[in-house]
Amino acid sequence: MSDVAEKRDVRNPLLFEVAWEVANKVGGIYTVIKTKAPVTAQEYGDRYTLIGPLSYKTAPMEVESVEPEDPALRSTLNSMRERGVKFLYGRWLIERAPRVLLFDTGSMYHRLDEWKGDLWNAAGIPTPQNDHETNETLVFGYLVAWFLGEFAIQERKKAIIAHFHEWQAGLAIPLCRKRRIDVTTIFTTHATLLGRYLCAGSVDFYNNLQYFDVDHEAGKRGIYHRYCIERSAAHFADVFTTVSHITAYESEHLLKRKPDGVLPNGLNVVKFSAMHEFQNLHAVSKNKINEFIKGHFYGHYDFDLDNTLVSRARDASERERVMVAVGATRWAWAALGMGCRRRSRRRVWPALSRRPCCLVPLRTRCAPRCTCDRLLHPYLAALTDASPFARARSTSSLRVATSTATRVSTCSSSRLRG
Repeated sequence: MSDVAEKRDVRNPLLFEVAWEVANKVGGIYTVIKTKAPVTAQEYGDRYTLIGPLSYKTAPMEVESVEPEDPALRSTLNSMRERGVKFLYGRWLIERAPRVLLFDTGSMYHRLDEWKGDLWNAAGIPTPQNDHETNETLVFGYLVAWFLGEFAIQERKKAIIAHFHEWQAGLAIPLCRKRRIDVTTIFTTHATLLGRYLCAGSVDFYNNLQYFDVDHEAGKRGIYHRYCIERSAAHFADVFTTVSHITAYESEHLLKRKPDGVLPNGLNVVKFSAMHEFQNLHAVSKNKINEFIKGHFYGHYDFDLDNTLVSRARDASERERVMVAVGATRWAWAALGMGCRRRSRRRVWPALSRRPCCLVPLRTRCAPRCTCDRLLHPYLAALTDASPFARARSTSSLRVATSTATRVSTCSSSRLRG
């Protein structure tokens, strides 16, 4: 076995990630596995496969069945199929479409008692008859160990890594060690089983963590057999990890092994990089819009662009328009259709209700015979073609949503033109 191990390629290993929640949404770890699988698949490519139990309720919607391409994998699965094992091999319908292998635990329930006796003889772990979850865990663990043992014999060139999450998937670890299967095992606990039960009770958990009699506490809560599975997985794994330092401290006292490392659950930095690029693109686009607005108004009416609200709207012909509300004031909101309580609203709004957009020259007097030379619309909502921006300056008129002003009332002869 050592000669075989020396010949394996450790630089391009095969990775099998085993979890109860693979394509099976039954807990929070499903989200962890689902979000990390695309990143791992990008790193390992076709050398990455997830293993989990087969759920006939969710698998048809989450997995697309395909035939295995790897000769060693195909030979292993055919051998198991000939012995009555049912499984589903295919692509998980998520980003990167990683390969998944789902075992039907019900197809091997007739060997449950045999495997229970073997587990007791090999590891001294008891398994009660009426614990359905433990029975499922036991059958699944033996199927995974069976698969890894067969595959390690077929594949002799590349190193094999098996990463197990939580106690439901960790039963295969002591079996692989007992059978001397040439596989490197990693066990990750997201929260210890006994710790969950102790925290649910009225105990001062973290201040008394080092004083708990773990065997007594697990037996008192009826989970001693599950605790033994988790503890054996932690001790027989080549590498033991947790997802936080507080869980590492908890595992050191409850599972009696200090984790070799902490693998914290994090955020996808690639998505943050994409968001950063989006923000840069937003800034560039905003500068282009500001240049467009300055080309329209500066020289006729100057205002602070930092205090300008810009939004996009569509008219009845589905042509894109840009609506510019100059100044974050109630006059701007009136131009946007929110209404205004000033007296000039009675002059403006009836015309707008009959014709929402009226053509007003870019620079005009407030009345035909007025000499005040003031703009008719210091606070306005301008509707202009957003694409392309360059043609906006070529027009001599501007479509506006309102044409009221704070200083119009100062001119006695001011009247709005329809």
